[in-house]
Amino acid sequence: MAKKSIFHLYFIILIVFASACNETIVNVQEFPEYLIDVNTGTQWEYVSLYDNVSIYFTSMLLIDTIFIFDGKPEKWYLYEDIPGGLFYHYFTQRNDGIYYLNSFDEPYLVYKYPPRLNDTYTTWYGDTITVLSISEKVKVKAGSFDNCIIYHFKNGENERDEIFKPGIGLIKFIKYKFENNRKSINYSYELSKFTKAMKKSS
Repeated sequence: MAKKSIFHLYFIILIVFASACNETIVNVQEFPEYLIDVNTGTQWEYVSLYDNVSIYFTSMLLIDTIFIFDGKPEKWYLYEDIPGGLFYHYFTQRNDGIYYLNSFDEPYLVYKYPPRLNDTYTTWYGDTITVLSISEKVKVKAGSFDNCIIYHFKNGENERDEIFKPGIGLIKFIKYKFENNRKSINYSYELSKFTKAMKKSS
């Protein structure tokens, strides 16, 4: 009788262990090395609908350079959001994600990468960021993309979603507004064309 009880207990433990293993496998997701393509010359073309008029603009990875922080050299990339240098910024990718430079030229984390679902953290500028999805299927003018990441930004009543396809970069941006305690889309833009530079930056 004791032997039977021991056998049954062993059998139950084995089933629980197998289930835990299966659950772990299901939740594991492989991500590309980079969240944003880091080949200099790569271009992202976006389209935004404003007053029923489609507005197109192009972003481009201009150069890569070396900055030194804490005595260590580090590669950073200059990214132009709007042609003509109207808005641009430097970024780098470290082990825990994408960093920008603040107004004091100090690095701060913006996009955790690789991400974990429901990760929540606060940036140097006070934005609270939550990872809403790591496996979203998103359709934009440039095509359909699987396993996209949604970073939700919130700072007071300012809210937006930035949706990334790992290995490519930002594919959709949604800015929200609040009127009469109701949330709606203020404006958005999405990827219409992605042109990858042929040679990887060294």
